[in-house]
Amino acid sequence: GRPDAARAAWIKAARHDNESAQAYNNLGVLALDEGEFSAALSRFERALKVHPGYLEARKNLAVAQVRLHRLDEAERTLRAMIAIAPLLSEPYH
Repeated sequence: GRPDAARAAWIKAARHDNESAQAYNNLGVLALDEGEFSAALSRFERALKVHPGYLEARKNLAVAQVRLHRLDEAERTLRAMIAIAPLLSEPYH
């Protein structure tokens, strides 16, 4: 799609609602897509601070951690995800 338009919309949403986990997660996804792994990591962490049970943000955090070669952290993140939702299949693949 149009990453600049999407980024602008999610930045606006985050400014409007500083507690929008979805906005921070989506900004993190955009950062991941652009190879900005540290920025993505901080956005996913912010999303999880707002909503600790947000599994999509937790999965995305693990992806950012892997891209940053923080494999031990990624493993802990995925184990936490499994503990939150043991029947969720994604972490097992």
